Amino acid sequence: MEEESSSHNRSEEEGTQGSSQAIDFVEDRSYKRLKSPENEDRISALHDSLTHHILSFLPSTEDVIKTSVLSKRWQYIWTHVPNLTFELGESYKSVRQFASFVDKALIQYASPKIKNFAIDIDHNGRWLSKLQPRIESWVRFATEREVEKLALDLFEHDDWDHYTLPQFLYKNHWLRELKTTRCDYAIDGNVEWRSLKVLDIYESNLTDEVVENILSGSPMLESLKLHWCPRIHRIDVSSKCLKKLVIDGVAEGYEDEEDDSLLEISSPYVEKLKILADWGKRKCKLMNVSSLVSVTLDFYLEVDKERGNKLYKYVKYQNLVRQLLEKVHHVKELKIGNWCIQVLSILEVKGLPSPLSNRKCLTLSVYDFENWHLPGIASLLRSSPELEKLIMKHRATTLQFNFDRKFAKSYDFGDNYWASLKTICLSLHLKTVEIIDFRTRSGEYVLVIDFVEFILKNARRLEKMVIVDAFGEHRQSRRENVLQVAEKLLSFPRSSPNAVVLLPK
Repeated sequence: MEEESSSHNRSEEEGTQGSSQAIDFVEDRSYKRLKSPENEDRISALHDSLTHHILSFLPSTEDVIKTSVLSKRWQYIWTHVPNLTFELGESYKSVRQFASFVDKALIQYASPKIKNFAIDIDHNGRWLSKLQPRIESWVRFATEREVEKLALDLFEHDDWDHYTLPQFLYKNHWLRELKTTRCDYAIDGNVEWRSLKVLDIYESNLTDEVVENILSGSPMLESLKLHWCPRIHRIDVSSKCLKKLVIDGVAEGYEDEEDDSLLEISSPYVEKLKILADWGKRKCKLMNVSSLVSVTLDFYLEVDKERGNKLYKYVKYQNLVRQLLEKVHHVKELKIGNWCIQVLSILEVKGLPSPLSNRKCLTLSVYDFENWHLPGIASLLRSSPELEKLIMKHRATTLQFNFDRKFAKSYDFGDNYWASLKTICLSLHLKTVEIIDFRTRSGEYVLVIDFVEFILKNARRLEKMVIVDAFGEHRQSRRENVLQVAEKLLSFPRSSPNAVVLLPK
């Protein structure tokens, strides 16, 4: 015990050369020139509340403490700044040095209340087991000062251990926002978060029972985000306050080829829903979602890498995508991603249209625009008779989803797919089109130009088309491309006399 204590003291003494020295460096002569009467008078004239507000914009508490040199009056003003953010950065030689700095700062902190409290540790090495008691003491410090926003980002690269939140945190009547990364919720009793409005949980072993406990104990919750929480199978939201729900990836151990696990979502009062990222082989089923206004479907399901990116994998999940679109046919805004669009392409070439919808705004998020996106896009346009705004943008990702080439070759779309379509009506409502950072795999922009021509020819009420960064990244080549495209656009017939096309400079 004595050896551990002496080691801890040595680490504090050695660590003062780095960030922890910031607390005592106001007498450093190198800063003497900053303490001229003129500068001191101007700074000292600021009201405390204004000073605290200004310092709150600094990225970390370490930066806030360094401002102590600006004025004698500012020597301890940092101890009342309502935001405390501790981030393990390059200025610290070790996690132990970082922990010593946090301990020393909290000892000197004088404000009875904290608005924001954040701990960010993203570090290689097995540090979590040794640091858990310190983290618990920091969380207790924040809760005793009625913290309103608490963020715990605890990422240990060399291990998959999670920090277990302390039980006293679940009985908190002041907490308004909570964000955790690699934290587990082992709840002994009931949750009492009467003021909580925003909850973001990243990489946690949540269970259905824990989620239910959290929802029942958070009557004021407005936004819930679950990122990579693979053990949940049902989310039943009955609260009228919860308006935003984000499920960002639920993949876990999908080596089993026949894994058909299901996540059911029932949220009768939620208005904004996002289903994102990797779902492995799991499926999503929407139950009661009658209040939805905006929906994002930008997820993908796993493909058997050993057998290649075969078409049957898309066919297997085509009913899933169709069912999701049927459940959200009433929403005003739909954002749909690369994988779902390609699945819709299969349905389209098979003569199976997308469910008819009432959407007013449609955003297509595509990676490497190719021929095999065209049927899916056409299907979405055909099923959107009340569409007023269309956005097409490039989605940066390292994951590529391509159809089986043999199957693709069996369908010949000709030189211009859009020219062959006669049944899509864009004349009633479409007024705005935005094409943003759109790219093709080959680097040629014929597909984009053909689509622009199709819109100009068929959208009778079109008012504005904006094309931004869709013709290459290099300035000179982009300028040449823009000039070439501008010449073509001038030659395209327009059904709307009021249509204006805006190109990047």
